[in-house]
Amino acid sequence: MLVYVNDDEGIPHYAGYTFGNDLNDIGLHLEKPWAWTPYAKLCETSIAPWLFLEDPPAAVSGRVVIERGGATAWEGAFSCGADSIFQRFGDMTQYLFSYPALRRPGLVNYLFMGADKATYHDGFRIEDGDRMVIDVTSHGVSLPNVVRFGPKAPPAVRFGPQAASVTASALP
Repeated sequence: MLVYVNDDEGIPHYAGYTFGNDLNDIGLHLEKPWAWTPYAKLCETSIAPWLFLEDPPAAVSGRVVIERGGATAWEGAFSCGADSIFQRFGDMTQYLFSYPALRRPGLVNYLFMGADKATYHDGFRIEDGDRMVIDVTSHGVSLPNVVRFGPKAPPAVRFGPQAASVTASALP
């Protein structure tokens, strides 16, 4: 994850990089992209407490282990870094910081760059209470956290001429 800090004029400056777990359910995204994609980044995210002051890494490797009920339920190796993604970091950040909302003075931006490993592709679904451990072996960083699902959202409300009337008292 790249870390940028905006100065008093809102100009972002690269501060370094760290690691995090940006939990995103790819299965839900593929099932209903119009419903789930906007919420993919609005979940609690674990971030390592270290900031590496070097240039973004070309290669990062490690292993993800998901424990359920105290036993390993899924595990897999991963790789990420500048050499593992299609776009160049500079091109992505230049485009991203073209949005004024991300250039507010004093704002700190954490930019997840992704990894090549997802439980979904192995047919495994994360459950509430699973413990996820990301071991970034190339950098000596371990990032454990417990997955906690929030309360279910109220039913969707439809807008338009054929929308049903929904009042606050009708919602759970």
